[in-house]
Amino acid sequence: MAGNKTATLLAGSCALGALLGGGPPELVDGLSRFGHHLGMAFQLIDDLLAIWGDPRRTGKPVGSDLRARKRSVPVVRALTAGGQRWPGLGL
Repeated sequence: MAGNKTATLLAGSCALGALLGGGPPELVDGLSRFGHHLGMAFQLIDDLLAIWGDPRRTGKPVGSDLRARKRSVPVVRALTAGGQRWPGLGL
């Protein structure tokens, strides 16, 4: 899911900047990949903060993504890790 959110937005933004600036195709492609990786990193940090962050700093109550049943990267990783440690999540 992270790839369809912030990563795609930042990949497109970086590529568009290079394209409108007249950059060669290699630069457009490279900046697109950079934006994708930056967006993935940003989204992962945001997902982690939504679970364990300080609400005074994030502006969101802790666990709000869990209560909204969002399939964030940490949730998907926990569910696919195997074992019976978290059967109550039910996602």
